[in-house]
Amino acid sequence: MNAFDIPLLSVLLLPLAFKDRWTGRLLAVLVAAGLLIHLVLGVPRWQLIPAYLAVGVVLVLSLRTPLTRRRGKVGWSLLTVLLTLVTAGLVWALPLFRLPAPSGPSAIGTQVVHLDGKNQPVTVQVWYPTDQREGKVAPYMFDGPVSSALAQSVGLPGFAFGHLRHLPTHAYLNAAPTAGKHPTLLFFHGLGGVRQQNTFQIEELASHGYLVVGIDMPGYAAATISGQGKVTTNTHGSASLSSRLSDQWVRDWATAGRTVLDRLLSDPQWRTLIDAGRVGAFGHSFGGATAAYLLLTEPRIKAALNMDAGIFGQPLPEQGYSRPFFLMNTEAGLDLKRLQRQAEKLTDTQISEATKGQTTTRTAYLSDLNALFERRRQALRGRAWSLMFPGTQHLSFSDVTLYSPLLSGGEDVTATHRAVNAYTLAFFDSQLRDMSVDIYALRQAFPDLQLQEGASRKD
Repeated sequence: MNAFDIPLLSVLLLPLAFKDRWTGRLLAVLVAAGLLIHLVLGVPRWQLIPAYLAVGVVLVLSLRTPLTRRRGKVGWSLLTVLLTLVTAGLVWALPLFRLPAPSGPSAIGTQVVHLDGKNQPVTVQVWYPTDQREGKVAPYMFDGPVSSALAQSVGLPGFAFGHLRHLPTHAYLNAAPTAGKHPTLLFFHGLGGVRQQNTFQIEELASHGYLVVGIDMPGYAAATISGQGKVTTNTHGSASLSSRLSDQWVRDWATAGRTVLDRLLSDPQWRTLIDAGRVGAFGHSFGGATAAYLLLTEPRIKAALNMDAGIFGQPLPEQGYSRPFFLMNTEAGLDLKRLQRQAEKLTDTQISEATKGQTTTRTAYLSDLNALFERRRQALRGRAWSLMFPGTQHLSFSDVTLYSPLLSGGEDVTATHRAVNAYTLAFFDSQLRDMSVDIYALRQAFPDLQLQEGASRKD
């Protein structure tokens, strides 16, 4: 809730509480003045439309000649109360939330960069440390079509997330980056996600000196907008039931990641800022699978974090990853028996439709599922760590649980994000910056999480 929302809602009903007509009129004028102040200094948005209508009702009741019928006034008063309650409910359900303040010493800048190419134009958003501590603050989301598509992806009307374009971040738009080379991380969103979906995590990393590149994946993201203004929405649905589709798609995503890295390193503006010897990758959901695949296939990626996704693309070496790999998972996502029971409820037809014919039977899908868990076990034979979060859900590793209390499942979102950030920073600091960081010391701060190390982990 914005600071200007509370006074507006608090005083809205005061004129109705006074029987004295002139006192009521004076308060009504003050409410109207408060509305004007809110429209100028606050954040007007669709959730407050009922409150705006209520102000109109209050003015009608307070400034006109008193209604001759008491029943009429009572009816209008009840309407005002109802509109106010509806507003309070909407503001609670879809709040103008605050992103957690980054803990690092650096201020943060951000730029949207269109990397044009003949065959594969790509749009990215780059976050980085800056010496600038004033200027225009970047909004959480820039484009209406993106917020609209994102809302529709979770079953809401397109306008429901329109307020995200008014949500301030902690980054200054187009601020000059701090000079020098910075450890660099590629970030991949999930299927149907957006490049900004992990701003809580990205800003934390940037405040500690990392340059983070959030990559738009056209056709896989909720929506993307090219440098020419072309809007592309998600056309791929979900590959979660098909290892074949996931193997194919993850290779395409990895190609996009390589393309982004190539173009940034050939760009005069960015090649002086990227430390090519200290590049990592991380992502949520399918983006995490992409980071894992790049760690296996792209020599420039020195460490990778996979948040709640499988491992796809190609078979792992017998001894797992030779470079540092970190897995974060929900407890439910590691419950193989539960997933098998869910699969038993699906028909062959449902599985075939969900996988676009790539997996045609339940038996084949169960085989894919078992193979997926075997890949995970194999990954942990190498230089790897696994962190399990009890009581969380798949979206807990993103900003989405901040969008609405209805999406958080009742969990302590702040605590989850704090743990994700602490372990993310410790992992990349130790593996990309050679900092003396004891990742195991975090067990004391987060005793409910279960940290497991790979069989051949090397410090």
